[in-house]
Amino acid sequence: MKQMRKKIIIVIDNPSRDLAASILIARELAKDHCIYLCSTASLFYEIFRLNPDLVLLNYLRITHLSLIRKLIDCSIQYSVLDTEGGVFAKINEQESSYTKTIVTDARVRNHLLRYYAWGLNLQQELLKNKIYSAQQIRCLGTPRSDFYHLSFMSFYDCPKDSLASQSKQSVILINTSFSLINPKFTTAINEQKSLKEKLLNLHTV
Repeated sequence: MKQMRKKIIIVIDNPSRDLAASILIARELAKDHCIYLCSTASLFYEIFRLNPDLVLLNYLRITHLSLIRKLIDCSIQYSVLDTEGGVFAKINEQESSYTKTIVTDARVRNHLLRYYAWGLNLQQELLKNKIYSAQQIRCLGTPRSDFYHLSFMSFYDCPKDSLASQSKQSVILINTSFSLINPKFTTAINEQKSLKEKLLNLHTV
């Protein structure tokens, strides 16, 4: 019997960082299912417009709680493929940044269909700390690293006549998660206000 096609939403948190990898996932899933790529900003509207069978979230944190509770009430399944923070997380430390973001609502965690971990260390820590069950966790890796595979490396190759290949200037890339001073999608003042509100509400959720 042929498997029934499902409607699946893949959440794109940061398009410049996550879109290409999400397209790889979508391409594979689209062989058997109907796939929709959705930005975080329009997620709430698109979920209840499309009424999907599954939502693949970019993370499961307290900022998503109200939305996820509505998904549960509507019998919409959800899984998580973390797009940031998973590699360096020390969740065995009580005051680590990752630990502070973990949802404590048992109902929300129990309804999670799958948590796709970046690596074995994170998978083992999640199991040891009983954050998720063995049935929920799968070690998948980060889809962005799939582009290191020979079959996908040409995706990022620059044409010989491109400006990037013509430039002889050295480039230094500083990779950081601290966007407070120079955020891409808002102003520094609004970013500071948003951070203050999150910190104030952290212990009231």
